[in-house]
Amino acid sequence: MDNVTEVDLTNCDREPIHIPGHIQSHGVLFALHPDTLLILQVSNNCIEQLGESATALLGKSIGPLLSEENAEQLKAAGQDPDLDESPLYLFTGPVGRSNCHGIAHLHQGLLILELEPVADKLSKKPDFYDLIKRSVARFQ
Repeated sequence: MDNVTEVDLTNCDREPIHIPGHIQSHGVLFALHPDTLLILQVSNNCIEQLGESATALLGKSIGPLLSEENAEQLKAAGQDPDLDESPLYLFTGPVGRSNCHGIAHLHQGLLILELEPVADKLSKKPDFYDLIKRSVARFQ
């Protein structure tokens, strides 16, 4: 444990939490074409959360996994020129067999959708503290 570096405010920006290909196990990450909502990439843990394998989802529209209203919100977000690297809360609702918060942003021409499962199916409020905390961290 001699090589362990304590993380604090002076070095937390160098933590590799932003490296593509990694996501917390409780969430599902999609990289979508912003115009068509075709699934270009998806995290491997989608089978546990959504009941569909990554292989089965690639190249298909995410639309059938979402309610019509949530798919419309996602499509509109993908067309928003002001949507950038800062995550935007879009919806809370059913996605596949899970109830999730949907948070999106654009990155290098891709629409990134993060799904975070909601334990209580009646919950409609996202964790605004966490969303604001992430946005402030990006400002810094």
